[in-house]
Amino acid sequence: MTKKIVITAFSRHALPKPHQHGFSLFEAAVVLAIIGILITGVMAGRDLLTASKHRNIATKAYEYVDAVEKFHDKFQALPGDMPHATRIWGRADGHASVDQQCASPALNNSNPQGTCNGDGDGSIARHASPLTVYEMFRAWQQLSLGGYIQGNFTGIAGASGWFHAQAGSNIPASDVRASGYDLVYLDESSLTSRHFTGINYNHVLHFGRNQTGNNLAHGVTIPVVEARNIDKKFDDAMPGMGKIVAFTDTSCVTTPVASSADYIRNDQKEVRHCALIFITGF
Repeated sequence: MTKKIVITAFSRHALPKPHQHGFSLFEAAVVLAIIGILITGVMAGRDLLTASKHRNIATKAYEYVDAVEKFHDKFQALPGDMPHATRIWGRADGHASVDQQCASPALNNSNPQGTCNGDGDGSIARHASPLTVYEMFRAWQQLSLGGYIQGNFTGIAGASGWFHAQAGSNIPASDVRASGYDLVYLDESSLTSRHFTGINYNHVLHFGRNQTGNNLAHGVTIPVVEARNIDKKFDDAMPGMGKIVAFTDTSCVTTPVASSADYIRNDQKEVRHCALIFITGF
């Protein structure tokens, strides 16, 4: 008996299809929307954090002013200028002869709380005199030793010279990267070309970026619009008037004449920046 073999032909359309899946236009739109929301949230969060750091500049400045006033109330002297500081915290020089900077002996100091006496003239480094310039750095050390501010400060100038301020080392750092506060007495004879003239400064807090070399914290650091916002919130929004003033940099103000100066408007954040001066009132 002959066996028949039957071959059944299948068309290619009859073959089972592999499992296929892809994004529909709706699903793709949803994914893109979520990504956009995440990016917007990250950018908004970054902007809020930056704005918070800028607002905190003035808050910290006035905390330091308050700390100096409390220090003075207790010790009847200004930090750094205090003529009897070593009676409380010991001498930074290990009872060796103190040089005019009260700095070199402190580099090998065995007493971590050791400090130096100021000249007691009622000013912190008046005229930025080389004989008393160390007072501006010892001031932060003594405020810390007295428990009026947080942080540890060397009390001495940086390696580049008598005026070498280093945020986080001998002066307080701020939340703005590489920026800090220095504390000094100013009168007309000690102003730089970047200070407005005709202002009764006395003791001030400079806020600015670290600068290379033998310099204080004067470098421009925050966008003009943020500097103006700080000045407007805490003072009068005028860079050459009131208790908060700016440096006269052309990247920040319209003119070096204090009475008519204004902050530059239409700020380009990448190129227009300021440093600020807080007039303490003492």
